[in-house]
Amino acid sequence: MNFKTIEQAQFWDRFCTKTNRPLDTPCYEVFYFDDDEETANDLCARVLSGKKRATCSSYDYYMVEDISMPKVDDFSLFTDWEGHPKGIIQTTNIEIIAFEDVDQIRFEREGEDDTLETWHDGHLRHFRSQIPEFNLKSKVIFEDFDLIYTENA
Repeated sequence: MNFKTIEQAQFWDRFCTKTNRPLDTPCYEVFYFDDDEETANDLCARVLSGKKRATCSSYDYYMVEDISMPKVDDFSLFTDWEGHPKGIIQTTNIEIIAFEDVDQIRFEREGEDDTLETWHDGHLRHFRSQIPEFNLKSKVIFEDFDLIYTENA
């Protein structure tokens, strides 16, 4: 498994036990959203509130870093910036599309920005920080998910 702390492993075990899954149920990844503390914690809260139901990443980043891509039905544990587990999401849909094809409907599911324009600007900056040649025609992985477990009730 991909757990970095005992707290994360114990959270996963409780998820498996309480949802009647085998303890060896695979975890695709353990992660926090974005790359700075304020945004990571904000996006974590948006997932927990139900506002954020999707995420988008650079297809080329997966290729360059040799990371396996998410698949429908994958389970992932997301954390706050400090690495404390906050919930389990399950991937429900994957689309590989051009960045410029992310539309109003998709951006609203991601639940991160007020307008499509600010979404495009912020994501373009982020993806170019990972892949300098990223452009409007570059592919992105748009991933829908359901929050299926949390202990923050």
